[in-house]
Amino acid sequence: MQAANDPERCQSTIPGGQCKHTALPGSDKCAVHAKGLKGDELRYYLLTNKLIGDAARRHAGADEIKSLRDEIAITRAIMERRLNTVKTDAELASAMPQIHSYMMALEKLVSSCHQMEVKLGALLDKTALLTVAQKIINVIDTKITRDMVPERDELIAEIAREIVQAIATQENDL
Repeated sequence: MQAANDPERCQSTIPGGQCKHTALPGSDKCAVHAKGLKGDELRYYLLTNKLIGDAARRHAGADEIKSLRDEIAITRAIMERRLNTVKTDAELASAMPQIHSYMMALEKLVSSCHQMEVKLGALLDKTALLTVAQKIINVIDTKITRDMVPERDELIAEIAREIVQAIATQENDL
C-alpha cells in the first residue's frame, strides 16, 4: 500500500477513492488496473499475487463449492496479510475496524459455504451420520454368524461403540 502522495501509487480510481497499490514500472497503474483484469483473471491475480503469496492457496481446501472457497481463501489471505503488517498495539488498534470488516465478511462466506455444502449433501449432520453408522452395524450383523465368531454379539457391540466414538471424536474436532 502506498501513501496518498506517493508518485508511484496507482492512479486508478476505485469505489473507495484512489487505488492504494504500487504502479507498475513505466506505468501509472498497478497490475490489476493496467491489465484491466476482470472475473477469472482478477481471481487468478489475487490467488497468485506476490504480496499475498501462497496464503490464498493454503486457505482454499478442497475442490467442492470452489468459488465460495476461493472467496474465503482470498479473504483469509488478505486478512492474514493485514495482520502481518501490525507491529505495535497502536497499529493493531487502528487496524481493528478493517480486520473486523474482514472477519464479518469471512463469517458470512463460511456460513454460506456451509449451508451450500449441507444442501448439496457434501456434509452429513449428526443424525445422518448415526443413521449411516447403524446401517453399517446392520450389515456387519447380517454378515457375521455365530458359527464364524462365537462371541459375535460382543464383537458387534464393540464395533458399534467404536463407530459411535469415532463420530463423536470427529464432531468434537469440528
